[in-house]
Amino acid sequence: MTRRHDQTLIRRKPRRFPKARTDLNGAPIIQKSNRDKLQDAVYFLLDLNAHMKRILRKSIVITLAGFSVGLILFLGWLDDYYYRTRPRQPDPVSGRIFPENVKGTTGAARVYLTRTEIFPFRYFEYFLLPAAAAAALLESRWRTFRNARDDVPKKLY
Repeated sequence: MTRRHDQTLIRRKPRRFPKARTDLNGAPIIQKSNRDKLQDAVYFLLDLNAHMKRILRKSIVITLAGFSVGLILFLGWLDDYYYRTRPRQPDPVSGRIFPENVKGTTGAARVYLTRTEIFPFRYFEYFLLPAAAAAALLESRWRTFRNARDDVPKKLY
């Protein structure tokens, strides 16, 4: 006989189930099935997904609002910089032939800029207004920054 037949002829011991597990109070611990474990994992991921969605929404609103504020500050700085450094008369040799009214810390003046220097003044408003409107609209829709007291019920007297 082969070794395999010898092993099949040996009678196997009956399988014993482990003792029921108990917690510290002696109550039996009910083990979760794989389906319950999978369901718990899905709920965890969905909750994590909701948390990540909230973080993403906040970051979008902060980015759009920060972009709008940064653009306003940049244009204010650019106004002051051009007020201090650019000529008050057109200079065709250097290409400064485009007039622009700018305001500095000490006053206002009409300066002449090149085509690339005048670009922010002409086109940044097309980025500023939609970014600010999108930040305000998304904030009102998603309510990413809300007062914690809004969720607390009012006392009824």
